[in-house]
Amino acid sequence: MNVFVGCSSREPQTEVFKKSCDVAKQIARWIVANNHNYVFGASPNGLMGVIYNEICKNPINSKIIAVTLRCWADDLEKLKCDLSLTLSTLGERKNVIFKYSNILIFLPGGLGTIDELVSAMESKRSHEHKKEIVIFNPDGYFDGVLEAIEDTIDKGFTGELSKNFFRVADTKEELLRILNTLQQ
Repeated sequence: MNVFVGCSSREPQTEVFKKSCDVAKQIARWIVANNHNYVFGASPNGLMGVIYNEICKNPINSKIIAVTLRCWADDLEKLKCDLSLTLSTLGERKNVIFKYSNILIFLPGGLGTIDELVSAMESKRSHEHKKEIVIFNPDGYFDGVLEAIEDTIDKGFTGELSKNFFRVADTKEELLRILNTLQQ
């Protein structure tokens, strides 16, 4: 199974980032333990780098798939990947990520992460994919985004979403429980 993790490529010294580092390592261990492949935005930094480095520490059968833009292609020189894809536009990049991935996990990140999350939701709502979308929401990091989506539903601009359209975990334990149910 190919597991995409959308998350930060920066390392802000905040509590949310520190909490997310531990979760990122747990996700990496889960990927390795289950012989999944890691699909990511090809940054050696931030939470992407935490997951990448944790996966590289382990003797693995997992593959590493990097999907980036030409403007960030220099980062590929710092990485060992089984497959590297360099694209021209964000739209192309997201389409490739959604095509290659079976599960889409989102940890805290910047505008790119939020864009990927909302695009994943809209692509699923538009029946372009049926992939699991899992959000790790430490300290309510994604609350604003989730409230905005709920507001579009409440005001009738978006139809009601099914109960499991996406899953939100506020704790590491909750996230790992969700991921383990996706195995079955």
